[in-house]
Amino acid sequence: MVIKLAIKGISIGQDLARYREMSTEWALTELSKAGFEYIEMSVMDGRCLFAIPGFCPIVPVDSNPYYWKRKIEDVGMKIQAVASHASLLEPEWGLRYITKGIKFASGIGAKILITHEGPTPGWIKPLSEEGFRLIKQGIDQLVPWAEDYEVILAIEPHGHFTTDKEGIKRISEMSDSPFFGINFDTGNTHIGGSDPVENLKGVLQKLVHMHCKDILSPEKLRAMGHDTGTPMGVVLGQGETPVKECVEIAAKEWERRGYEGVLHCEGGETLEEMLASKRYLESIVETI
Repeated sequence: MVIKLAIKGISIGQDLARYREMSTEWALTELSKAGFEYIEMSVMDGRCLFAIPGFCPIVPVDSNPYYWKRKIEDVGMKIQAVASHASLLEPEWGLRYITKGIKFASGIGAKILITHEGPTPGWIKPLSEEGFRLIKQGIDQLVPWAEDYEVILAIEPHGHFTTDKEGIKRISEMSDSPFFGINFDTGNTHIGGSDPVENLKGVLQKLVHMHCKDILSPEKLRAMGHDTGTPMGVVLGQGETPVKECVEIAAKEWERRGYEGVLHCEGGETLEEMLASKRYLESIVETI
């Protein structure tokens, strides 16, 4: 969800999927009551078994987007982005899934469809030319869909190719279409062992959305038994990721472009923690 700020055209939010073990409808109502204005939804290719009794807020990509659009409007909320995390490195199913996500995002009225390269398959070496070729081929096939449906295809740092500084920069330059961009994730980049600030600077011209995630250092995470990090991170401002610096850089770039971007919270597991993360981002934006 997102709280709209009348400051430099920036919104602050958190996605529905973070409200775990609740139905989509219930979470929409509760988050609207809490004062959130915007929602970011996640879709999946297939159906989560736990969604039937109401314990999963991720909706099927084949479901009726107009139904969910009405549900969002009924609680007085809006939508900016849809997450369709498929895999550009597994084109046999990944591209089919992402095209479905683009159509769903268009139907629900979202401006952005978020995806990534997926886990690196065992038959592809990390950062190999073969992998970059597959990613480029996928982007070349998907961008025309994005253009026709007027939805920005946004690549998120999530794996070996996108959390690497040169890798994400190279991918950001694979299309000059206005319907292709980057959804930067501060925490994923940090987990991947890169410097979020430097990585962000390399893709600024393509930045259309940003996930603000705060984590402990990769070394501390590994000591806790997490090889690849944590799915949500800690409350923003309580970890070791340079979230503040990234927000300041993004805000200045969006102001320069006249672009209305979203700073999307990914911190905390309870509603109280989500709100604490939102307040932290608001405090940064108010001083820019």
